[in-house]
Amino acid sequence: MGCPNRHCEKNYKVIRRSNLRSLLLLHEVATLCLSLLAMTFFFVLYKLMKQPIVYIVTNKKNGILYTGVTSNLIKRIYEHKNYTIKGFSKKYNCKILVFYEIHQTMNSAINREKQIKAGSRDKKIKLIEQTNINWDDLYSEIIL
Repeated sequence: MGCPNRHCEKNYKVIRRSNLRSLLLLHEVATLCLSLLAMTFFFVLYKLMKQPIVYIVTNKKNGILYTGVTSNLIKRIYEHKNYTIKGFSKKYNCKILVFYEIHQTMNSAINREKQIKAGSRDKKIKLIEQTNINWDDLYSEIIL
């Protein structure tokens, strides 16, 4: 036997509609958050691909260091890892990205590269260990 005048049934429908609206609103918010997250991810990825960057690669922890500059870090490190760049880094197997620094202009990146190259090995090691104490390969960080 049901409630007289279908009182409970009406309330159930109101609650159902209310929950449905909440779910739809929650879905819209979640979709917006995911969209913003995706846009942020692609913005960061684009910035890394088109931003002047100074970087240091090595062959092992406390090993040989190579300092370079690029406007596409992902591509450049891929080239180091696959030995498509002839020269010092290929000869000494430098393919582990241990440091990178983003710059606003290519001129400032080139000047910073020169400054790092002119510094002592100890200064380069301190620079790396300020942000990467374990000398982890940062390549996975920039492609995620």
